[in-house]
Amino acid sequence: MRKFQALYLLLLLAGCSVKEPVDTLDPKASAKWVAECQKKAAAISYPDYKILWYTKAYEHAEAAGILTKKIEALPNRILELAKEIKDEEAGAWAFDHGATPPSSYLELMEYAKLRGGWKEKILSLNPDALSILTSLSIDYYDIQFFNAHAADQIARGFNVISPMNTMEFKMRFHRFVGEQLVEAIDKNDVERIRFLVTYTPKVLFEHYLDIHTLNYMRAAGDYVFKVLKDEKLAIQMIERRYALHPVDFENLPFGEDFLEAYRNAPEYAIRTQDLSKWDGHLSDAEAAFLITLPELAWAKLASLHLEELIEFSMKIQQSDSALQLIAFKAKEAPLIQADYNELISWALKYSNKDVFDFALSESGELDIYNIDFASLARNQKLFQIYAMKIMAHIDFTLDTTPRPNGTTMGRINQVFACGNEDAGLYLVQNKQNLSADWEEATGGKTLLMDVCEAGNLKVARYLIENMGQSVNVQTGYSELQISIFGSVRPSEGKLSPIFFAAKSGNPKLIKYLASKGANVNARSNFRTTPLMHAVSAGHIEAVKMLIALRADVNVKMNPNLKATDLREIGSFSDISNAYRRARSRNDQPMLTLLQAAGANP
Repeated sequence: MRKFQALYLLLLLAGCSVKEPVDTLDPKASAKWVAECQKKAAAISYPDYKILWYTKAYEHAEAAGILTKKIEALPNRILELAKEIKDEEAGAWAFDHGATPPSSYLELMEYAKLRGGWKEKILSLNPDALSILTSLSIDYYDIQFFNAHAADQIARGFNVISPMNTMEFKMRFHRFVGEQLVEAIDKNDVERIRFLVTYTPKVLFEHYLDIHTLNYMRAAGDYVFKVLKDEKLAIQMIERRYALHPVDFENLPFGEDFLEAYRNAPEYAIRTQDLSKWDGHLSDAEAAFLITLPELAWAKLASLHLEELIEFSMKIQQSDSALQLIAFKAKEAPLIQADYNELISWALKYSNKDVFDFALSESGELDIYNIDFASLARNQKLFQIYAMKIMAHIDFTLDTTPRPNGTTMGRINQVFACGNEDAGLYLVQNKQNLSADWEEATGGKTLLMDVCEAGNLKVARYLIENMGQSVNVQTGYSELQISIFGSVRPSEGKLSPIFFAAKSGNPKLIKYLASKGANVNARSNFRTTPLMHAVSAGHIEAVKMLIALRADVNVKMNPNLKATDLREIGSFSDISNAYRRARSRNDQPMLTLLQAAGANP
């Protein structure tokens, strides 16, 4: 009231008649005084003087006990005047003496524009006004009010009053928080980021958020995950269902607590990882996480991801998970023979007896022609039972499409690379003319060459020592030919088995071929060497073996090659020698090895 007292003193000095009766027990004198004050207030044009006289009138009437309806209305009149001149002190006096606190959206909008303690005073009288005042503080960028009451909004569950809509309010709140987060990131203000994430409302439906808000959230997530690497803050983001970029499970900086928080929000996890559609293979770490989720999350997965999880479960010998996933898939759509064939192929590939027995019992038969031949080859006992029957009819083609009553050269070739060398050995020992048929089907590439490319030492040894295949035989060369029937692209040509062994990366096979007379410095038609092929394939152990066998690390390719010759394998500057091939792959260990062996750029 110090301001009122100062105004009162000014009126006295100005000679105004303001003498107040001392005895408030005299009703007539008091009523006269109150009427005089109201008259003076009406006559004065300045709002602050009006406030003074109305205040005097009300306080005297209250003290004298002569409040009338007209006098009781004065606090509301004083409030209007205080609001007009933004007099916070007078407004507080009005509220304290019975002025009606605002409650409607339009009324609160008038007060939201006022700075200072207006909104705090209103909240003390009408707590339900919080959501509207917060919303309006966002409009008027009142950071101080927002900060002071963010926790209150969380506690109240973001309940709003008409005419506001809860979802709309949360959208505005999220947008404001997002803008604040970006500012905090720019300033590297970690405490501000913690505050904003802590008091973010839970996102129920991402599609209600505008693109800017989504981008703000993702930027904040990237900062927390990649820069701060703050697990506690990351978990809070998960709990509040922040829109985030997919989590990189292979390079996750967090531990089991984070994964548990992610598991507790399975549908959110699927949405964040963008797994409702198939867009590339799952990583092992991602698959390991997904198999721990409940079925309601699996229902959101693309069907191909579900199949990946089944295969992954067998790969890590989690038979229970595999069978649970299979049962879930069967509920979605009954399994057909092709599904059982695939399950049997995977079971053979990963030696998973539980799934093999399940698929065989459910399907009622082992569909030997349609299951993967290479997977069957992983089980030597079963392979020896069925291999010759499968190979009774062979199509001389390198495609790997199943045949209803036989197989193809392409599927046989997969057997040589399946990891069980004995299966390939069984084939060449028991199938006559396979080697001759091979050259015919491949247009001159020998069986030994493909066996070496598969890295199969046992079969290579058998073909050389028992069937007399040459270690120095070479592939042919096709020049580029263009006609009305199309074009034939040039092949490299003059590749001997050791080139293919170098591509496979099997150092023991390379050493064996060399012991049988293979030239480790053989040159192709493009003047490449086995060493260059091993480097391009990234097989460092094969490169070590070739160097140990005195392979030349500094030979160069034919500099006269045309771009059309190289379009399949790269630009000349990247592949002209072993060192440049390693450099184009940014293979630092390989570069170090080559430099130690004396290689030049």
